[in-house]
Amino acid sequence: MWQWGATSSERLAGVNVLLVEVLNLARDKGCPELTIPPHGGARTLIEQAELVGGGTSWTLNSKHRVDERRHTVGRDKSAAVDVAPWPIDWDDVARFQVVAAFILAAAMRRGVDLEWGGLWRQKDYGHFELRGNG
Repeated sequence: MWQWGATSSERLAGVNVLLVEVLNLARDKGCPELTIPPHGGARTLIEQAELVGGGTSWTLNSKHRVDERRHTVGRDKSAAVDVAPWPIDWDDVARFQVVAAFILAAAMRRGVDLEWGGLWRQKDYGHFELRGNG
């Protein structure tokens, strides 16, 4: 069984514990090796604005957003996470679908209400977020 690399572990430190537990359960159940890409965990407003400006995100109201002062956005952990199968090939949708099946099954086992960006009209295959207010 694979383990999170040091960089991915650092990025997961800013993510809601429920999401991390789901990812770890998916890993333990045989999910292919994953990585947390840059900006795949918690983001400040400034970081989110830069991603929107660069075209890699389409909203400032992202569930990745946290407030470093812990009051504006109302949470200090990201209610969203982006993952990618390792090694990363952003064009290999089939690999992202396999990963999603493992992660969504793990969420069901844990009783975590999770939404996958691969089901959105504007596809975001590596994105998972807690439903509701996170």
